[in-house]
Amino acid sequence: MSRAPVHVVYGGAHLFKEDTPQKLAQIAERTFAAHCKDAVALSELLGLGLDSDAAAPVYDRVAKKLATPAAVEDFRIDFEDGYGVRSPADEDHDAERAGAALRQCTTRPAFIGLRTKPFAGATRDRARRTLDLFLKAAGDTRGLTLTIPKVTHPHEVEEAAAALGDGMTLELMIESKAAIICGAGFALPDLIAAGGGRVSSVHFGAYDFLSAHDIAASEQRLDHPLCDRARELMLMTSTVRVADGATSFLPVPADDRAIVSQALWLHARNVRRALATGIYQGWDLHPAQLVARYGAVYAFFLQNKDASAERLKRFIATAAQAQVNGGVFDDAATALGLVSFFLRGFYAGAFDESDVAQTGATVAQLEQRSFAALVNAQPASA
Repeated sequence: MSRAPVHVVYGGAHLFKEDTPQKLAQIAERTFAAHCKDAVALSELLGLGLDSDAAAPVYDRVAKKLATPAAVEDFRIDFEDGYGVRSPADEDHDAERAGAALRQCTTRPAFIGLRTKPFAGATRDRARRTLDLFLKAAGDTRGLTLTIPKVTHPHEVEEAAAALGDGMTLELMIESKAAIICGAGFALPDLIAAGGGRVSSVHFGAYDFLSAHDIAASEQRLDHPLCDRARELMLMTSTVRVADGATSFLPVPADDRAIVSQALWLHARNVRRALATGIYQGWDLHPAQLVARYGAVYAFFLQNKDASAERLKRFIATAAQAQVNGGVFDDAATALGLVSFFLRGFYAGAFDESDVAQTGATVAQLEQRSFAALVNAQPASA
């Protein structure tokens, strides 16, 4: 397991400038300052249900995160829904300008890239041209990600993968049943395989998915039963990271405290639901949603830290004792789940090294992803 972002922010390519990520972080920080005067206010705003003692470390970590250049962990320069329908000349211009702006970013997110239009049908040539112009203007392509929407067939993934620059990864937007189920089998494994090892994650496009199933607009929401079913199938059949969709109820206008509170409460609720199902990344459509994103993520990990640390420490000690006595410890899979929990919490910023040390292991030891190595690292008297 390597570090992965806990979110991704989408922004229209026509608006992207070299300082866009920093400005988005500043909006999030202002929202936090305006609505979270203390730890209890944060807990109440997001519906975390924490008392002042439990909410304090969550509050401190959110405040610290939003005050750093890393507040926006992942960003997509969007040439699809967030960009709209524009003339070919305008999109050519914006592709070159946005690529050049990315090249000029002095402090860019740890993860960043672009979303083109679909690599299929009437938009296929447009998507390829936008990608080519953008990458030429951006220069160094290492670490960039291309997100392609409305994927339904492996040949779209193959073509997109072939167009990537050096060191780039590919993300697939899953927005229809055809991308999940194919006849009597599953389509997602074939789509991922078509990327030739370049696909790093699959993202759930909830609202296009619901529209494709003729769900009325008034009933379209991230926790719709069809969305739950789709996410379950994605989790069970994907060999790469799964990212959740967006909360469409946005915290705007910023001066309407009631709307902002309702929107952030709902967003935090959706983040918590995703975390409970094993989805650790999701979309943010507005920078103010970062307050809810980090509040919900940090609360999830911190609320479960002490009990999980004690369980992992006990697993390691029990296995070490069994090894000394020539016995067998048969619950290594559960222990590795706890290892993943602490690594994810550490990468997300919820834990520091002292938190991880409660398990009796170091971050470096956990990163080996080997329970046997953890046991062997224990003192001989364990």
